[in-house]
Amino acid sequence: MQVFLKNFLILSVSFWVSGLRGQPVGWRLRWPLPSPELQENSGMVLIQGNLLFINDSKNEARVFITDTLMGKLKFSCAIRKAVNVDWEDLAADADYLYIGDFGNNSGTRSHMAILRIPLSCLFSKPACNAEFIYFECEDQREFHWRPQQHNFDFEALCVVGDSLLLFSKNWRDHNTRAYVLPKNPGHYKLRPRATLPVGGLITAADYLPSQKILALCGYQPHGNSLEPFLILWKNFSLKALTTPSFKKIPLPQASQLQTEGLVCLAPHRFWISHEQDKRRNSSQPSLYEITLL
Repeated sequence: MQVFLKNFLILSVSFWVSGLRGQPVGWRLRWPLPSPELQENSGMVLIQGNLLFINDSKNEARVFITDTLMGKLKFSCAIRKAVNVDWEDLAADADYLYIGDFGNNSGTRSHMAILRIPLSCLFSKPACNAEFIYFECEDQREFHWRPQQHNFDFEALCVVGDSLLLFSKNWRDHNTRAYVLPKNPGHYKLRPRATLPVGGLITAADYLPSQKILALCGYQPHGNSLEPFLILWKNFSLKALTTPSFKKIPLPQASQLQTEGLVCLAPHRFWISHEQDKRRNSSQPSLYEITLL
């Protein structure tokens, strides 16, 4: 079965609310993440007082669970009959964990997937089976090898009500496209709901339903340097994608860190993870807390 999700819309820059330049930001190290287990962490989510992590491509098809006091590794769960092609982000609802296997750095993937794992299994057994939500992008028409030279990479996923919300990582134009798809296993063809001028590469997403806060994180590359940022969108809903109103907050304290995972704890409090910096052997994967002052 194929479901065609329509309502394609490209939004002009005039809708964008510019960033809070000079926004005071509190920044502190919470704890180093377990290494080597999480040295290439690519996504995290907070569930039932636990932090769950995954690693990206060429790593095990495995979910790691840590505590939220010291970041100690509690246990891990293997995902049966699954391959970590390029796992990039995590999301969850009351019943399931969703793993975004949609990293597409080279631009050659025509079909990507989101794995759905029951939480009842994840927290009670050493291995679990996954169901698969397959998708392809109708607006992607080229699939030749072109690393970091296209707009069809993905690293950001969150749950909004009965839907999954994905954000692209646009290497060429530094916008992001928002895609919406159901939580149910199946095969879907997607069209973007909106194109947002975020001015950088989006690497993670989280949604806080109690406060209707959507948060994204990413970075703006400048030569060999990285300039991380946070996107904050208050009173968010899927309908609001047509009339975006978000703020971009620079994170100068995180300069040079490749931000990977994001958890929105409160409207002004967030956790961000980063992987080991291969350019600087001394950089250990870590979890930081951000507070907007």
